[in-house]
Amino acid sequence: MNKRLMFPRTLLKINNTLKMDFRKISFLLGTTCVLFSSCNKEELEVSPQESGSTNSIENEFVYISAPRTIENDLRSGIQKSKMWKNGQTIKIKFVSGSAANKKIAQKAFCDWSQYANINFVFVESGEDYRVGIDEPSGSYTSGWSYIGTDCKYQTAQSISISLTWAKSVPESNKYRNALHEIGHSLGFLHEHQVYPINWNRTEVDKYYHGIGYTDDWIYTNIYKNWGTTGEAAFVIKDKSSIMTYTIPSNFTTDGFSTSTNWQLSAGDKTIAQSAYPYDKTYRLVRTIRKNGKHFYCKFGEILTNTKEDLWSGFEGFQCKIFSSKVDGSVPLYRYHNSKTGDHFYTTNWSELGSGKNNYAYESVQGYVYPSQVSGSIPLYRYFNTKTSEHFYTTNWAELGSGKNNYKYEGIQCYVLPIHATR
Repeated sequence: MNKRLMFPRTLLKINNTLKMDFRKISFLLGTTCVLFSSCNKEELEVSPQESGSTNSIENEFVYISAPRTIENDLRSGIQKSKMWKNGQTIKIKFVSGSAANKKIAQKAFCDWSQYANINFVFVESGEDYRVGIDEPSGSYTSGWSYIGTDCKYQTAQSISISLTWAKSVPESNKYRNALHEIGHSLGFLHEHQVYPINWNRTEVDKYYHGIGYTDDWIYTNIYKNWGTTGEAAFVIKDKSSIMTYTIPSNFTTDGFSTSTNWQLSAGDKTIAQSAYPYDKTYRLVRTIRKNGKHFYCKFGEILTNTKEDLWSGFEGFQCKIFSSKVDGSVPLYRYHNSKTGDHFYTTNWSELGSGKNNYAYESVQGYVYPSQVSGSIPLYRYFNTKTSEHFYTTNWAELGSGKNNYKYEGIQCYVLPIHATR
């Protein structure tokens, strides 16, 4: 049987400032077999809170619209049959959207991959699936996504993730929308139906009947608990999940509610790590600092650096290196030149030792192979004689034997390709 997930959009009023956002309600659509999550931007309904109760979020009004064709529902966790291969490289093509919005979506992809051992690569052709970003006028966000590996089974002209980001929407709203949809593309389902909720059926029925939905629809999409069906893996109760949507407190008899979630929760990260576990390696990323010099580090260092925006210069994942010593590996030492801004990486301690020639020793970046072993690839080292910058790449085609003022200095070490598992 083929399944599809859809979700509503919402209008948030916080501190008397209107912001359009979205929230998801799960549905099972159709009789073919593709999971899908969507938002109908054409429909806009009245707030559940107008019935008298208040939400746990001050001054928040949730306007929920939902699809017209509904047959069933699913919930949070991972759909086991839709999981990608652990460590898999997934090639993504953006078919629309401004450069700024593509950057927001790319960051959300990479944030997920910090915890899930999935490598997202952004390409112009040869993609595994396609992403579209629509940018209408107005103030709302919405989106949908096929679930997990269903993303790759679409036709060459169709998209697997759709993001609709009106031009006046804040970046934070776009980012959380992207996180949610990309979660679906990894196989994540919705969270709110995985555990029992003490629904206030009078209020819930009143609201949904008021916007035209039947008892069957309300049962299937609100009341039915899928937590005991065995259809989902790695399920946890997590009201802070990016994969849930706002539940006003008047919808429950015990005051239970969920708030607006703007980032991956601890539970989201735990599920991602459990479903797609990393081995002893991590991905070395390349970015350009504000001084124009290249910098190589863990992806998490880009996200957590509070002194400088390292994300804006993000150029992608270079390779995998070991986070701790393994048989046959050696340290890759990292240095920084405060005069030129250059970062220098070497396996040869005697080159700079504890620091010299304006280079200060910073840390061991990770562990690499000094010579080629099965499955490893070279990390080439270059030096720009004009800008006094070192450059590292696993792609010989980038600079070859040297060009554009870059002098080839040799193979620095051997690393693992980005899709490798060790």
